[in-house]
Amino acid sequence: MKRKYTKSGLILIIGIILSGLVSCENETVADMQSLPELPLLDDPSPDYFDEDFPDCSDFPDYSDEDFEEVSLADFPNLYGIWKLFCISEYDIRGRHPDLNNGAFLEIKSVDDFNRIFNYRLIEGGKIRLYKLKDEKTNLLRMAMIYEFSIDKRDIYLNSENDTLCLSYGCSKFYYTRATGYSKEDSLEMNITIKDLYEPAYTTNQLSEKLEAAYLNLSTGKLDDFFDDWNKTVKQNSNEFIYKNDTVKAVYDIYKVFYNPLDVLKLGDWEWGNSLNSDCKYVAVQNKMFYYILPDINIDNISYLETKRYYIDNFRPSVNLNSDKVLYLADEYNESINIFLGSESIEAGVGGIMNPSRPKGESEKRYNFLRQYIPILHGHWGGYWHIETHPEIERLVFNYKLDKATAYFRVGYMGGEATFSKDGNKWILEDSRATWIE
Repeated sequence: MKRKYTKSGLILIIGIILSGLVSCENETVADMQSLPELPLLDDPSPDYFDEDFPDCSDFPDYSDEDFEEVSLADFPNLYGIWKLFCISEYDIRGRHPDLNNGAFLEIKSVDDFNRIFNYRLIEGGKIRLYKLKDEKTNLLRMAMIYEFSIDKRDIYLNSENDTLCLSYGCSKFYYTRATGYSKEDSLEMNITIKDLYEPAYTTNQLSEKLEAAYLNLSTGKLDDFFDDWNKTVKQNSNEFIYKNDTVKAVYDIYKVFYNPLDVLKLGDWEWGNSLNSDCKYVAVQNKMFYYILPDINIDNISYLETKRYYIDNFRPSVNLNSDKVLYLADEYNESINIFLGSESIEAGVGGIMNPSRPKGESEKRYNFLRQYIPILHGHWGGYWHIETHPEIERLVFNYKLDKATAYFRVGYMGGEATFSKDGNKWILEDSRATWIE
């Protein structure tokens, strides 16, 4: 199977490239409470951005040495409230819940760029802002610096038009200067369902355990780490799972859907059933996004008009031996990402269709953990898929809760699975691959 690959001439960015093909579907950000209620800003047309923002290939390939550190105070035009208008090339829904069309994001400090890029600053990380040396340009680079890795993003400020372009590779995020928002763009469109989960450890504590195991090349310490994880983070309570018919339907479908040892039941994939082989555990995704359509059919969805629900600390029951199941709570996800770092070979090296691969210390650390969980290096480099695929990125129900479609990822591919309800049971009717990175 040939790999679809989009080569970028943009600045090399170590970061998260997001999955799926995009459509400009409007949604709103969850945290709106700090913004004033003002008239809704009219959106410009897509042509406005096509004409006023350069394509990816228009940016030279600058190196880090071309930049110098600056403060946000050096760019006062960045302050204020910005509204996301359109996302091009990659669908970010599911993995990046707050970065949706219609989102309002306020910049008061350099830390607020995390909200714009929707990239959670892991515990212990620091943010720095850079600009090109000796250049009259509004091209900036943001770096999130951790003990073992650095993640970078790029920002183009068009001060004449009061617009921002933010880039990961060839994915571009366009913002206009906002003068306010309406109640339609409110918390009501994004509903978070949380349980009572409390972490037993901090990210730093878990990072220290992994580091100690690695520096001592101790499989015993690593055995203890994963065994303790399995015993500490358990599946959600029946009280939570059965709290209402909708939440129960989400958990019931996931139980039918999820079998990481037999992904071929969902379609044809690059690695067949070998993607998750030769590991002691599987790491189940920690977040689930779902929609309830106001229609009996599930063929079309208007994200602007449809509420999005978000289950944090998902921890579903699965048809696997419980001793082999890990629930990927945030503190474990973050600590493993810190431990692995982000050293990688650029995608396309050795062949235009070749994905990025880990190198150096990141490769050694990956090999140290891979015997325990089937971590996958990100196709575009500098990031990881810690959750064991298949991973549902969003789940869409009809209003009767008897039909549903799951949009999911397996490795560097993605697909759609349709379900119907027969009595009290959900049936997988069809599943197939629909895209490839």
